[in-house]
Amino acid sequence: MWPWWLVGRGRGRGGAEAILDGAETLYRQLRQVDPDCAEPSAWASLVGAFGRIPAEYPTSPLAGDALWRVGDIHSRLAQSGDHTSVRPAIEAYGALTSRYPDSTYAPEAYLRLGNLSRGTVAEAYYLQLRRSYPSSLRTGGASCRERESAT
Repeated sequence: MWPWWLVGRGRGRGGAEAILDGAETLYRQLRQVDPDCAEPSAWASLVGAFGRIPAEYPTSPLAGDALWRVGDIHSRLAQSGDHTSVRPAIEAYGALTSRYPDSTYAPEAYLRLGNLSRGTVAEAYYLQLRRSYPSSLRTGGASCRERESAT
């Protein structure tokens, strides 16, 4: 059993930084013991830990990082066969791009939104990536994906 209740406690720091630090530590540990997401309940608990940051500290500069991790975990679960995780991944990445557009993860979030979507919805995400972050390395990936979806 993972000590989820300890996330963000006992490290001498408070707030979003302590929560993110504890959740990242548990994330790395869980990736080592369950890289294929075979234990969805453990991953879901970790989503809750990361989700605390934007909920409790929405103005923290770490809130975007936490939403990135929530989307990443749901994406991993979806890739492992849990198709119910696609919608939460899209919601997390969407929240990141709309609420924290200056996050270093925002360009990648747009790319993942496009990858999780289909047709004109995917194309719209790729277009938004290119418009909002023209100098991002991710715009090249969006261009390639957009061409693939057009063929």
